[in-house]
Amino acid sequence: AQFDPATATLRVFELARLGALANNPHGIFFDFRSHLTPRIWVVHRNALGPGSGQGNSQSDGNVGALTYIDVNTNQVVTYDFRTVAAAAGIDEKMFKDIHAVFVDARGTVWLTAHGEIPAIIELDFDEPPDGASPGRINTHTATLRVHKVPHRHDPSDESAHLHPHALQVVVDNDPNGNGETYVWFI
Repeated sequence: AQFDPATATLRVFELARLGALANNPHGIFFDFRSHLTPRIWVVHRNALGPGSGQGNSQSDGNVGALTYIDVNTNQVVTYDFRTVAAAAGIDEKMFKDIHAVFVDARGTVWLTAHGEIPAIIELDFDEPPDGASPGRINTHTATLRVHKVPHRHDPSDESAHLHPHALQVVVDNDPNGNGETYVWFI
């Protein structure tokens, strides 16, 4: 929901129409600059969709989802990571227990996955998967990159594994800078 304290008005975006995919919203990010229209991004920690079984969505380890709401059109778009994983040939364990969402200055969407295989997930909407030249960012299609979070020291020591929960991404856009992307997480 959006609350305007100046006018005391409330604008509600109903995610329940997504059915089981609306379950367990866990992180939110407001992106009013990088895409063609303003978007509110929401991650669903463990979405309960068809075939995912029963259980407590807080702890059952199901695959997550990502939704954005186009603030101008009220369009709601959801990426079900079970479908994404199957289409990309990626183990769906990489998309379990999603916690945070962040959109960087270029419109790239970053997620943390805190599940069995800790990962940082990158959805690059500026680089079309078919290699076509990028235009304005107003698409439902992105290049997907999954970055496994490496162990700190001893890979056999489970406590040495970092499980990303929250993140911030900084892009060096300075004209004299290097254009590098820096991902910080806790």
